[in-house]
Amino acid sequence: MIENLIRTANEQGVYLYVADGNLCFDLTVKVFPEVLKVDVVAHKAALIQYLSSKQEDSQSLKVGVPKRRSDASPLLSYSQQRLWLLDQIESNSSHYNAQELFRFIGQLDEEALQKSFDSVLQR
Repeated sequence: MIENLIRTANEQGVYLYVADGNLCFDLTVKVFPEVLKVDVVAHKAALIQYLSSKQEDSQSLKVGVPKRRSDASPLLSYSQQRLWLLDQIESNSSHYNAQELFRFIGQLDEEALQKSFDSVLQR
């Protein structure tokens, strides 16, 4: 029951955890779903007991990684928001591109270089 409630909360963008003996939450959505809130309040003591028992140290524990809903926009950091705004004002600007010149001495391992570029592009 409690594990299902935690799983449901995560699926709805709500992280439940215990900090200093109190039930806390983080949201990846804008509003805590009302139906979920009623269930969490009704099972608050059991949630605190379950989450506390899962803690390995005195740090707060967050169970699971919340999955962003497919219809929800990803949240941007303040830096990302700033860069997006600057791009909207002056698109195709290279002001924030980091341009560097490197001189390599010795034999170039082209295969290793290609793997490193592929790794960066996969991110």
